[in-house]
Amino acid sequence: MELNMKKHLFAALFLTALPFHTANAACTITPEGIGGVKLGQTLAQVKRAFPHMKVRSESDAEGVEMWRLPVAPNAVVYAHVEEGRRGRIDSLETFSAACQTQDGVRPAMRLTQVAQKWGRLNNITMSEIEMRQFAQFARQPARIGLRVEGGDFGTQEADMELPLNTSKASPGAKVLSIQIAR
Repeated sequence: MELNMKKHLFAALFLTALPFHTANAACTITPEGIGGVKLGQTLAQVKRAFPHMKVRSESDAEGVEMWRLPVAPNAVVYAHVEEGRRGRIDSLETFSAACQTQDGVRPAMRLTQVAQKWGRLNNITMSEIEMRQFAQFARQPARIGLRVEGGDFGTQEADMELPLNTSKASPGAKVLSIQIAR
């Protein structure tokens, strides 16, 4: 009786942990894709690969059409498609901490933790568009971009010219999103 109870307990624990494992495995970030969605695919191909996915069109802060692709219960990928709905995906971005690179870099990770995996922080650039910040590390894989918050740009004049660059990050600086593009 006790052995049978242990088997049931083990099975329950295994089945409880399974969705977390599959969600993380389903949302791996590579230079070619995120969560099974690949650069160069059409939306029709994504819908065939993920028949239960509820694909939705949204606009970003600049009014650019992005496609919301929920690749797992706790992971959403945003796709930009060339030439509207009929073109191919030319960039992907995720803000979901459940998505990670093969070496474990993920959104919400502190930049100090990223440096342990990808080497020292080379620079953070604040863009002209919406003053977004992007980080570059010494061993960062090609075509994988990090949008971050917490670059230390020091005191700036009111009439500063963008883009700004720094090699410093504030202590709480972190990854907001991970992007890949062709």
